[in-house]
Amino acid sequence: MFEAFVLVCLWGKPKTTEFCEELRDIRGPYMTKDQCLARVYEIVKEMPIYKPKMQPRGYRCDKFTPKAKKQRT
Repeated sequence: MFEAFVLVCLWGKPKTTEFCEELRDIRGPYMTKDQCLARVYEIVKEMPIYKPKMQPRGYRCDKFTPKAKKQRT
């Protein structure tokens, strides 16, 4: 299973933490990586509606780890 993340940054600004944020999908996780990528493209397509001053700069589909098993470091 995979969960989708999209990195978005302010238009024209560098990829740094002060200008960027990571969007985490709340619908997933997805059974296949292809389903996860389809969701990433859906998020990118809808971005101008919700975050018009930001542009997508990257994405990832990570293997899903339930919160009960995640370890904090």
